[in-house]
Amino acid sequence: MDGRYSDMKILIVGPGPAGNVEEWINQASLRGGDLDEINPRNITYLDNSANMISLCQKHVAEEVTRRVGKSGYGRFVCGSGEELVQYFAAESFDVIIAALCDHMETERFFEQAAKILKPGGSLIVSFPADGLNRVVREQIYEIPSDYTRFKIEGTAYLVPSRLMTALNLKGLLARSGFIHHDAVEVPADKHPATKTVVHAAALMGCTPQGTPLVVVGVGQKGHRA
Repeated sequence: MDGRYSDMKILIVGPGPAGNVEEWINQASLRGGDLDEINPRNITYLDNSANMISLCQKHVAEEVTRRVGKSGYGRFVCGSGEELVQYFAAESFDVIIAALCDHMETERFFEQAAKILKPGGSLIVSFPADGLNRVVREQIYEIPSDYTRFKIEGTAYLVPSRLMTALNLKGLLARSGFIHHDAVEVPADKHPATKTVVHAAALMGCTPQGTPLVVVGVGQKGHRA
């Protein structure tokens, strides 16, 4: 370990109860870093559910101690990803990570993220890919394609949700002022195939292998002139 990421300030938006710590830091790779190089004190977690933040804090404390063996578990904030400047100072993060951020107003979130990223900082996001997920929503769940369904204690709820293609995501990042931007479609064979994914792929006349499940994008904020 060369410690090149030990001072990096990271914001995870919508971390879920597990914090997305290992999954997202390792998947994004941060150009070669891994979890052991990240100082847990420098990770901030933001979610608009106080209950989710509480679950996240408990899990992160346990996992960081077990996997990293470092003291301190970062900062936990209850709030909206669409109002980041209310909670954080300008240019205060090196990296912002938002897994499946389809529930937020995308342009607003990107605009806010750009303000609190340091010059040269990166935004890493993912969305449900259009295509397979459209079939899941419209033909299996029988709901509009711009909504997603989730359950809380057995009760189903619908929330607005944006499907994405790699081309659309690259365009959104460019229009939001990120000077370097890219997006890739991640096929379903990179994840355990659920019955729903298998069913949707069959309705499309294909197999889950190679069918885009999520779109992952990276945008870099420009340095000052």
